[in-house]
Formats: sequence, C-alpha cells, structure tokens
Amino acid sequence: EFATVGPTEERARELGWTVYHSSSAPLEWALNVDRTGERAYIKVIVDAGIVVGAHVVAPHAAEIIQGVVIAIAAGCRFETMRGTLGIHPTIAEGFSSLELKVDAGARPPSGAGC
Repeated sequence: EFATVGPTEERARELGWTVYHSSSAPLEWALNVDRTGERAYIKVIVDAGIVVGAHVVAPHAAEIIQGVVIAIAAGCRFETMRGTLGIHPTIAEGFSSLELKVDAGARPPSGAGC
C-alpha cells in the first residue's frame, strides 16, 4: 500500500528542501517466506527543520500516514519526530529513526524509492 501527504520529492528538491529516506522489513513480511527480502519504505520531506511531507510504502500505509498528517498540521519539527519513541515492532517506528538524508541531485539507495 502507498500513502502520501505533502509535496512530491521532485517538488521538494526544486524548492531546496531536505528529503530523508528509510527502508526496513515489516515484521509481518519477515515472518512470511513468500515475502523474504521485501522491504517497506518511508520518506520524510523537511523545510527549515519542519516536517512538510511524507511518503510510505508498506502494509497499512494509509493508517500510518495519518499520524504524520497530524504532525504536519501541528508544525512538527523533524528533530521532534526523530526524538519520539517508536512503537516496536512497527513500520511507523521508522519515523523516529530516520537518518539517511538525500540531498538534491543524489538518489536514494538502490532498491529504495517511492
């Protein structure tokens, strides 16, 4: 499932905003032999330290993105998002551990993207 809020990555790059990426194996996929090696993907778009967008490719992405919608509406700072305790084991906990920053012109790691 795919869910998004805010601008596309391309638009964010045009505006000079920062894009963070994260990829991990959802527990529900890790336990399924038919999905071995598949990964979920999270992207967060930040302008001047404020979260302005996010993209999620994962099981239940629409439900996961709702929390980000609330954070954006509240003017959440990226460091505040990263400073929260992620609910484990969930894909949503990836929002509290984003570290990979992809600057304009760079591409996310191979196999990642949304």
